[in-house]
Amino acid sequence: MWLFLLLLVTCIHSTYPMDLLNRLEFIKKISALSGLAMGTPFLTVTDAEDLRNGQANLPQRTLDSIQDKLSNIQKSHPSLHFDSKRLTQLRAQAKGTHVRYAQNLFQWVDKNKSWSPSRVTGGSGDEVPLEEAGAFLTNASLAFCLSRKEQHFEIARNWALAMCEYPSGAIRNYGMGIYVAGLARAFDWLYHDFSAEDRDTVKTAVADIVTQMYHNAQPEAENRSWWSNRYIHHDFWIPVGGCGEAALALTGEIKEADKYAAYAKANFDLALTWIGNDGAWHEGAADWCYALAPLLWFYGAWKTVTGEDLHNKPWVRNTANYRLYHWLPNNHYVNLNDSFRSGRYSTSGSASCHLLRRLASIYRDGHAQWLADNDEEFDFKPSPKGVYEAPYEDLSYKPGYNEYPHPKSQTMAWNMLWYDPSVESIPPQMPKTCHFENMGTVMMRTGWGEDAAVVSFACAPLAGHVVKERIDEGEQIHWGNFAHDHADYNSFTLFANGQYFIIPAGYARRASHFQNTVDVNGADFETDPSLNIHIEEFINENNFSYAVGDATEAFFPQLGVKRYKRHILLFENKWLLIFDDLQLNERGSQNKVWNRFNWTVHSDPTTHECVINKNRVKWESLKGNKPPLWMYVIEPREFGWEREMLQSKKGEHMMEALRLSKPEFYGNEKKVLSVWSWENQAEVPQKMDHPECNIVLLGDKKAVGFAKSPSLSVRPSNFLQNGLEGRELLLFGASGNKERSFFRIKDGEFSVG
Repeated sequence: MWLFLLLLVTCIHSTYPMDLLNRLEFIKKISALSGLAMGTPFLTVTDAEDLRNGQANLPQRTLDSIQDKLSNIQKSHPSLHFDSKRLTQLRAQAKGTHVRYAQNLFQWVDKNKSWSPSRVTGGSGDEVPLEEAGAFLTNASLAFCLSRKEQHFEIARNWALAMCEYPSGAIRNYGMGIYVAGLARAFDWLYHDFSAEDRDTVKTAVADIVTQMYHNAQPEAENRSWWSNRYIHHDFWIPVGGCGEAALALTGEIKEADKYAAYAKANFDLALTWIGNDGAWHEGAADWCYALAPLLWFYGAWKTVTGEDLHNKPWVRNTANYRLYHWLPNNHYVNLNDSFRSGRYSTSGSASCHLLRRLASIYRDGHAQWLADNDEEFDFKPSPKGVYEAPYEDLSYKPGYNEYPHPKSQTMAWNMLWYDPSVESIPPQMPKTCHFENMGTVMMRTGWGEDAAVVSFACAPLAGHVVKERIDEGEQIHWGNFAHDHADYNSFTLFANGQYFIIPAGYARRASHFQNTVDVNGADFETDPSLNIHIEEFINENNFSYAVGDATEAFFPQLGVKRYKRHILLFENKWLLIFDDLQLNERGSQNKVWNRFNWTVHSDPTTHECVINKNRVKWESLKGNKPPLWMYVIEPREFGWEREMLQSKKGEHMMEALRLSKPEFYGNEKKVLSVWSWENQAEVPQKMDHPECNIVLLGDKKAVGFAKSPSLSVRPSNFLQNGLEGRELLLFGASGNKERSFFRIKDGEFSVG
């Protein structure tokens, strides 16, 4: 809306040389920002064009105009998230529709009244006490605003004044964004209750932190903050959102506040142009909480201070659905990328129900309200529950995580502020399958009830297709932006009967070695975000969901892979079929007898035992009498099994790999067809020989086939042999005669999909 355009272009800096085989060291160069001016009524068409052309300076007349309009805002206190009129309404709601949340807030503050801000060292790990302090002070300040009890004021005052002392080294920690936002809310909400001396002390601290963080984020800074060009990393959204909100509290108080607030808005505007419109967060459903919280806090404060509503953006509008489709019937989440099964991440992301309350209120979204109800049940459940205070890299080989002890602290104030009882809670009534196009993620479900099975399938470049397209157009992005993304091309996971059978890799196990996919000669996939890796086809019909991922470019060129596609089919709500089709080119075939091929799935050895019987594998629960998962390898007929256990130095089991191995990968192609079932009484699938297709018979009436060659021309007469009489055959992967998605064939007649 305002001065952010000038501030944004000052961040342009030179590009480092790129080496794809060394994982692409990128530095962000902002040179084509089409669409950035959306939602900025103070911006002229000429100014927007200057930015798209990489113009480094805006005309002074434009700057003066923006400054004048900002200075005309009638600022008063409180203004962050509510004004005095809204506060009167909140006090009434605290005794009526919101009494539960008000009482939770009061009880929480009273229970923690003896707490004092933890020591901040100025070194690594400060984000936990910094973020905790921001949340605790927010809760105490709002409690006083609602109750007007002197004891609540003294708690808030003591905490605020204690937080005005911090080591200079702490300024560089991204967690300072949450910290200063908490201080700013206390300054704004308690403005008329603080003494002049206390008010000035808090204002001085807020101004000092925001000013230093702003200057440390500039390209010319002597010791630039590491997060300052990681636009789509959650550790960028935290300081940007927090400092932006704090700057809004200082508008009219210090000269530079408007510039700092505009800088935050500009960076969020920029970040949203890189993540598409589908609502998906590339770091996973848990990290989603950590990133979304500061965005919603900043947007909420911007609206109440300026009157401009920034929420009307497609990604924000769609993001509740992203979380909903990752929800599991046991109230956990599909944890792709650097995520966790709890669906929560680190201190400020240790709870989530309040974020969904906000989205439900903004968009009148009953499904988001329903999910908020479920998440609230989990958020209020005592630990341990898999909510960790500060995930770091060594968690990839250590099973012991530190639980964050105060996840409820993140919800107390915001449930009170954001809950809208007029939005009815509505259980999911949308399609059971969804394709998040930018992130190339397909979520397939058999339903939304307690017995639902959930399958995830991923096939997209690191950080998504929009990033790839922008790189193709000449823009570049620092690799740190997607440092929490996994090379999970064509990988799948499977949850059924309340159990996570085929699991995601887990935090920091980002290489394809830990994904449920394939490899040639033991090589990991490339991690170049410009690779053309994509969902080639997605179909959702009444009795099946189907997707095809093309990950051909994931292999390093010297491996000579001509084609790698994975077909995945959820059929009749009780079968999962996976068909892998890999072919080598002439270069790959030159390796002759030294080629080898692995097809890998992973499970949790602390919850399931893997039992192999020839071409059948059963995963049995170690904890009680629960239904098992069955896998049947239909093709190839001959292979070996290889098992590998990831364990800590102490011998603690963490992750088990089961590999279908072909040490002798002769020829130029490899095809694997597997069938999965989680029903106790499911029929054993049977292979049917056919010269042109891999066909499996399911029960007495159904069959599914995958063409051995994509150029196959389908003729009904080719499917009249014994074994198919009276059966309906679904045939995929054949497009030789027409560009058709699939064929239904029965007794010599067929229809196309």
